[in-house]
Amino acid sequence: MSSIPQKRQVIAGYDPPFDFTLFSLVASETFLLIGDPQITDAFSYKRTGILQTLTEYYSDRYMRRNYKLLTNILQPQTVFFMGDLMDGGREWDDEGWYKQTERFMRLFKTSAKMQFMAGNHDIGFGNGVTTFLQERFESVFGPPSYGLTTNTPYSIVVLDTVSLSSSDPAVRQKALDVLYGPLPPSPRILMSHVPLYRPDTEWCGPYRGRQNPGTIRQGRGYQYQNLLTEELSRQILERVQPIAVFSGDDHDYCEVTHTYKYGAGYGYNADNVNDNYNENTSNNGGDGEGDGEKNNGINSGASRNSGTRAAASNYDILEVVEMSVPTFNMAQGVISPGVMLLDLSSGIGVKLCWLPDQISLFIGYGCLAGLSIGVLAIVHGWRWIRHRQKTSSGFKTLEMADERLMMYSRNSSIKNALGYFARDSSNARACMRVCGYAVLVMSKDDIE
Repeated sequence: MSSIPQKRQVIAGYDPPFDFTLFSLVASETFLLIGDPQITDAFSYKRTGILQTLTEYYSDRYMRRNYKLLTNILQPQTVFFMGDLMDGGREWDDEGWYKQTERFMRLFKTSAKMQFMAGNHDIGFGNGVTTFLQERFESVFGPPSYGLTTNTPYSIVVLDTVSLSSSDPAVRQKALDVLYGPLPPSPRILMSHVPLYRPDTEWCGPYRGRQNPGTIRQGRGYQYQNLLTEELSRQILERVQPIAVFSGDDHDYCEVTHTYKYGAGYGYNADNVNDNYNENTSNNGGDGEGDGEKNNGINSGASRNSGTRAAASNYDILEVVEMSVPTFNMAQGVISPGVMLLDLSSGIGVKLCWLPDQISLFIGYGCLAGLSIGVLAIVHGWRWIRHRQKTSSGFKTLEMADERLMMYSRNSSIKNALGYFARDSSNARACMRVCGYAVLVMSKDDIE
């Protein structure tokens, strides 16, 4: 495996968050949460040539323009990317990966501080994660797991849950150190790329896109899993004890309520956690790599027997709301991408902001163009037929028609028809521009 190239200075205008202390201070009260920008690349679709180039161009243009607009209007102090920064991040070699990283930074230029977390498209999921992919991600975007304190009463815990889902002790070690080491002070907000476990019937609320089911169901495949396992979710909640949870990965908005035992946090026992990883076929989980149902790399039995959990009479049942941030990319299977604004200045305030439905705008342009061409074809076909009928009738009444006059008349009819067509085409183009501008103006109203 190749070593990690030191390319930090190549990315112009970007100051990466490398020097993390125990809890880095973010002097912020407002956070713009961006989910799954997942910039379109060669691993996104089975497309080549001009079609792939156009897809990348328009998806980049969409994100760049909306990002600039949102940061100018909302004025966030920190922009928080919820993972899946690139679509093929885990697949690129070093040269391709750093080129995509520079492309990412060009798209998301801002004066605000930027914070990142790793997604399964960045470093893989579960047993697909390697220490090489983790180190490469960290070389530019900082550690995937860390704690943050803010200049408000709230702190933030960012957990690399895609690595926590691995059975490799080396892969999950840093995430475990954050989870079971000293945590930033309460009250805490939890950030996880993969949503926490919930029953398949748990409704996501009324703001979920109509093109998706009203729930997030557990499922797994190559380098992904829709939800964390139930056991890992429980341990994270009981250890972090958050008052709010934000996640990404699903690409659509979802809001659910979890319950956990307050006061039942686990102590950190590295021997139990790292050396006694056991298969547990009764667990509702897996790593998506085809090696069977396993727990999440945390020995749940060892944790329960470690003697650090509070007695049953010493905890309360608390509720916490988890909100999944929509994708920011128009090319990721949702009708309306979106972002969320987190305001900690006076309590926890959350604003869901929807972006324009660009795909429908493109479809509308195509329909208008097709309709215009159809109308023009019908009108000019009717004119042509009428003109031929008139000229044919006129020739029949002339007994001594000169051949040159007949040719002149026919050529004139063609010239007249072409003249009508050119004039009407110009009018139609002007009409389409007006309609397109009207649609664009109306679409801007969708940004709340």
